[in-house]
Amino acid sequence: MQFAFQMSVDSSFPECARHDKSEDLTNQVLLNIAAKSPANWPAALQYDKPPAFDTVERIMLPAALLRKSASLGKARLLLLVDEQGSVSVAGMEGADEPTLAASLKAAVATWKLRPAQRDGKPTTTLLTMPMILRVAEFPSDLAHPFVQVAQGGAALLHTRHDTLPGVETLDAPLQAFYQPAIEIPEVNDPSLSGKTVEASAIVDKTGRVHWPEIITPVQEDIDAAVLHRLGQWRFHPPLRAGKPVVARLKVDVTIP
Repeated sequence: MQFAFQMSVDSSFPECARHDKSEDLTNQVLLNIAAKSPANWPAALQYDKPPAFDTVERIMLPAALLRKSASLGKARLLLLVDEQGSVSVAGMEGADEPTLAASLKAAVATWKLRPAQRDGKPTTTLLTMPMILRVAEFPSDLAHPFVQVAQGGAALLHTRHDTLPGVETLDAPLQAFYQPAIEIPEVNDPSLSGKTVEASAIVDKTGRVHWPEIITPVQEDIDAAVLHRLGQWRFHPPLRAGKPVVARLKVDVTIP
């Protein structure tokens, strides 16, 4: 859909979370979207029932950047939510580093919302999402998507993957209980077809995946898509000699 205005991150768009005085969003409510769109919006974007979050996968911030600084600052995204509830980034402020921007876009592309409605029918609209980009520990699986969630994993951030035993040394192959498929974004360069993206990640003693990294980069958006989905995987605890251990997982993804 084409709109006759510039898609910039504008404060007039409803936000996905409310602010407190410090603007620290880690404890804020996600499902806090304006009930109605502003009256001065273009008709094509107006709604009388707001969109609602359905599926939100946690954002995987680049480990290489977080090793330099535990906080990557703030960003503000303009999200386009279409009539099917698919989400894409239409504008961005902050997150100027290319791999960081690619990581945010890769995460948002996997999100699913219940679309906004106008007169009882699904409609396309825009939302802004403010973010604080830093490592954060959380006490449960109720992970806040605005920040890199590193429950039990912050201590592993500076661990070199090649110093860990590979999963092939375990008592038995890893057993996944959550492993969404890695989806490669549309490739416009025919020369990339057939190339392999090699990635690695740390699997902790509980089976959580932490700090995925690209070994052989191909293209920023493709690399980011691989890292994002790899970071969502969960396994049963990896065992060696009958005891839970931290292990290195390597994954190869071939571009179709």
